[in-house]
Order: sequence, then structure tokens, then C-alpha cells
Amino acid sequence: MPALARVALTLAVLLAVAAMLVAIWLWQTVQQMQRQVSTQVADMRLQTRETALLARQAHQQSQDAQSRSGALQSEVRDIQAQRAQIDAMLQGLARAKDENLLVDIDSAIELGQQQSQLTGSVDPLLAALVSSEHRLARSAQPRLRALHRAVQSDIDRLKGASLTDVPALAHRLDQLVAMVDTLPLRPGTSSASGVVARSAASAPPPDASVSWWRRLWTPAREALTRWMRARSGGAGTPAEAVFLPPDQGVYVREHFRLRLLNARMALLARQPDLLRDDLTDAGQMLRTYFDGASPLVQTARRDIHDIGSEVHAVGVPSISSTLDALHAARAAAATTSPSLLPSSSRVGAQRP
Repeated sequence: MPALARVALTLAVLLAVAAMLVAIWLWQTVQQMQRQVSTQVADMRLQTRETALLARQAHQQSQDAQSRSGALQSEVRDIQAQRAQIDAMLQGLARAKDENLLVDIDSAIELGQQQSQLTGSVDPLLAALVSSEHRLARSAQPRLRALHRAVQSDIDRLKGASLTDVPALAHRLDQLVAMVDTLPLRPGTSSASGVVARSAASAPPPDASVSWWRRLWTPAREALTRWMRARSGGAGTPAEAVFLPPDQGVYVREHFRLRLLNARMALLARQPDLLRDDLTDAGQMLRTYFDGASPLVQTARRDIHDIGSEVHAVGVPSISSTLDALHAARAAAATTSPSLLPSSSRVGAQRP
């Protein structure tokens, strides 16, 4: 019995010790768990505060982003408005540039027409058209393509035109006028009716032994011989020249000079028919009253013939295609922005 008691007591003590150890272990475990829980709770609180802080920061950033987005949108709208204004200004400048180009082309062509009318040469008008064509090619505006094609067409047509070189022909006529006084007249033209008197004066004194009828017949026969040569077209003086009064050579020269001056005036007045008539009369006077054997007279006759053969179309060719296209282009520009076009300008005012 005592042994069982001791065993039981020992077991009880062991159980008590074990229970105590278990209690201690459990208490330590609970304490450890509490510390862990406290730590976790603290961490969670810290995380919560951090999360709240991050949330506030995110909210603030979101508000800042919204504010910046609104500012950016406002700036974008301002930039778009400014761009629209710049585009409108650029379009206005482009229209104004095109309109100024049309005005310049109109003025250049008008000036070229006037110069061509004054000089009788197509070169000033052709130069104005070529310059206008180059400017139209550089502009490369679709609405000016019709005008560009019209200018090119008129340029090709003018290059093939055959016109009279009025300044050169006028200079040649001036040279003929200047040499009128140096052209020798036909023998007897200056005092044709005084031939008999000069012959009688230069003849030897009459011989008293010669009968009176021979003294009258000899000078009469000489005058009749010269008149027959003129009538037959021989080497003598023409009939018109034979019957000129004495000292009328100066009037022949002045009349011939007047014909040349009339021809020059007809040339400058763009009247080819009158020019040819005056040249024909001047050539006839050269053949009738001037010495055909003289090199100067031959040169004058050749020049008159050459001038007459070089008279072609005197007027400046029409450029109606360019003028019509220019008028249409300026009318379209005036419809777009009439305030930029001068109201006093008129297209095609100098059409030939």
C-alpha cells in the first residue's frame, strides 16, 4: 500500500509538474501569440495609416492631375484657336499673294502691250508673257492653271509670229532721207529746158558764111534728138525730167524727201498700205529723176525695194486667251476677297 501510495504520489507530482510545464508552455505560447497579434495589429495600423496617407496622396495627385488636365485642355483649346487664326491668316496671305500676282501680271502685260505698240516689236510683250509664265509656274496654284496654260499658248503663238521690225525700218528710212541731197540727178533734170540755151551758149560763134536756116536747124535738131532719146527710154533723160523748168532740181529732191518722210510716218502709224504706196512713189521718182548709173542711186533703189519687201503685219498679235483667263482669275479672286483688289484696275484695257 505504501508503495502504491508513493507511486500514486509520484504520478501525481509528475502530473502536477507536467501540468505546470504545460501551463507554462501554454502561457508562453499565448504570450507569444499575443505579442505576434499585437505586432500584427500594430503593423496593420501602420499599414492602414500608410494606406490612408497613400490614399490622400493619390486623391491629391488625382485632383492635381485633374487640375493639370483642365489647364492642358484649356491650353489645347487656346492653341487650337491660335492655330485656326494662323491658318486663316495664312490663307488670307496666300489669297493676297495670288491677287498681287494677278495684279502684277496684269500690269506687266499691259506695259508690254504698250511698248510693243510703240516699238512695233513683239519682244516687249513676249518678255512680259515669259516673265508671267515663270511666276505662275513658281506659284503652283491650282486655280491659276487655266491662266498658266493660256499664257503658254500665247507665248508659243507669239514666238511664231512674223512682224515688221519698225525701229530698224525707220532707221533705214532716216538714212535714205539723210542721203537725199547726195543723190545725183539725171543730166538735164535740174535745168532741162535750158539745154538748148546752154548748147547755144557753149557752141562756137556762127559762121557768117553759113546760111541762116542752118544756124536755126542745128540747135533745134540737137534738142529734138535729146527729146527722142527720152521718149524711147534710151540713155538720155526721161520726158518728165526734160520738161522740168530750170533750177527745179531742189523741188525734185524735196518732193522725194517728202515721200520718204510720209513712208516713215505710215510705218510708225502702222499703215502698211500707205507705206507701200509711198515707197512705190519714191522708187518711181528715183527711176525718173535721178541718175540710175550712180552707185548711190542704185543703193537707194535697193534699200527702198528691201524695205517694201520687209513690210509684214505691223500690228501686235492679239493675246485674247491670256487676257480672258486673267479676267476670269481676277473675277474669282474678287468674289473671294474683293477688298484686296484695286477697283480701278481693268483687265484687258489695252487689247489690240
